[in-house]
Amino acid sequence: MKRTLKFTHFQDVSDTEAAFFCWRTAMLEDESYQPNAAQSEAEDEVIETVNMSQTNVDHLHAELVRATQSNISHLTATEVDVRMGVVVEAAAENIITHQALVGAAHGDEIHLNQSNAFLVNATETTLIKSNAVAVCSQSITQNDSSVNLLVAREVSGGPVRSTVVIAGKIDGPVETVLDTPRAALAGLMAGVAVGIVLFVGNLLLGKRK
Repeated sequence: MKRTLKFTHFQDVSDTEAAFFCWRTAMLEDESYQPNAAQSEAEDEVIETVNMSQTNVDHLHAELVRATQSNISHLTATEVDVRMGVVVEAAAENIITHQALVGAAHGDEIHLNQSNAFLVNATETTLIKSNAVAVCSQSITQNDSSVNLLVAREVSGGPVRSTVVIAGKIDGPVETVLDTPRAALAGLMAGVAVGIVLFVGNLLLGKRK
């Protein structure tokens, strides 16, 4: 059985079990709610959609998560939309952020809009007026954004602002701040950083499965 959860007004929910408890408590206040039926269905409960506003969550696992002005420590989902919030770790197929702060993001498609991220590992990454410390992606589209370490097969947009760029193909102007010797050293450090990104990504994706 699938449910949609909604939290507002600075609620603090530690995990999805607590989220279901909060939802069930709210339903108990509803005269139309049938506690016996809900109790028998509790074990089959699947959180399909979570809508959050001004909420703090430690662990959250759902199909679709929409968060506004909320803080999430560990998030696994299929679709994620974060606006003006903070996410420490996120693993999802599609991640969209607007004016958000992200620690580590791993997914198939990641779209950062006016956001800041530390580590991004994705198949396709789009950055619009955003900043990131390290991005590892097969394809990166960068518009008016900056990345300290950029590793990709294809990079497009412009100008591509990065301290270190490791790419097979670049379609657009590039602005770097390192000369060749320093770039070689930075490339070695980049390999270590990418390894960390992939390692953390595998951990998060393993949890999602």
